[in-house]
Amino acid sequence: MEKDIWQLRPAGFEINEQFKVIYGRVNGINVMLEPYKTVNTHYLTFRMDLSDEDKREELLSYLRTLENQYSYITYAGWNHKFMIYLSFHTSEDEDLLHINTLIDKVTEKCNELGLYNCCENCKRRGDFRFVDISGDKYQMCSSCAEKFKDSLENFNQKHEKVILGILGGIIGAMLGSLLWILLDQVHFIAGIAGYAIVFCSFKGYIKLGGRISKKGVVACIIICIFTILGADLFSFAIDIYKEFAGSYHITFSQAILSVPLFLTEKRILGRILLNLGLGYLIAFIGCYSFVEGVWKTTEKKQTKEIHYI
Repeated sequence: MEKDIWQLRPAGFEINEQFKVIYGRVNGINVMLEPYKTVNTHYLTFRMDLSDEDKREELLSYLRTLENQYSYITYAGWNHKFMIYLSFHTSEDEDLLHINTLIDKVTEKCNELGLYNCCENCKRRGDFRFVDISGDKYQMCSSCAEKFKDSLENFNQKHEKVILGILGGIIGAMLGSLLWILLDQVHFIAGIAGYAIVFCSFKGYIKLGGRISKKGVVACIIICIFTILGADLFSFAIDIYKEFAGSYHITFSQAILSVPLFLTEKRILGRILLNLGLGYLIAFIGCYSFVEGVWKTTEKKQTKEIHYI
């Protein structure tokens, strides 16, 4: 059974019931505890300047030592930005003891290494505030927090411009298709360029459309399907031109117009379909996670908000 959040509060720490976090300052280091993000697990986070590689590696080595020393620690590491964190299992009556032990050891090590808190946006020392931005926690100076507040207000006022988004998706996909054509011309597996087509299409849609919804995702997928087909046929037209321009003096536009005629040949059509099928398969495998991630973001609340903790 989950403990009341007050039972997990170290002495001198504050509790924000709305965001279910406990926060305070120990040995000059800001600390945040997020209880029960997953079943029976707590998270301790310490946000600081980790740009000094030598100090960072020494701290991470120390965290691994703690991980081996205390069996209740499930993971200790950093987020490759400004935050180190430890997750640990609950243990009945010893939770508060474990929390205090880990906080003391990590903050003392940070002091020993000369690591200090910083704003996660501007990296400066100053007046820090813990903030919640649409469910994600950050540490910022008041100045940056206010700037984020203004930028989020501007973002929330944006509406999806579907027509411009589709135009951006087409332009992005066409740019990505250049890689497909290039790889096909050097007889490499062009299908690996499918990711470039999909990625550029989605980025183009968001760039011109302002944001993307489910209908935008569907539009980009359709654009990419036809772009891959067009890129493969365009590359085939280049092959025709290179083959017959010397002997029959055909122009490139004539080579393009002759593509349907060549596709009546079963051998050529089979080769094109095989290349397309392989390309679609590789593109699907490579892009599935990316597209799924974009799709999931459309299911979340589109309005972003920032709150001081």
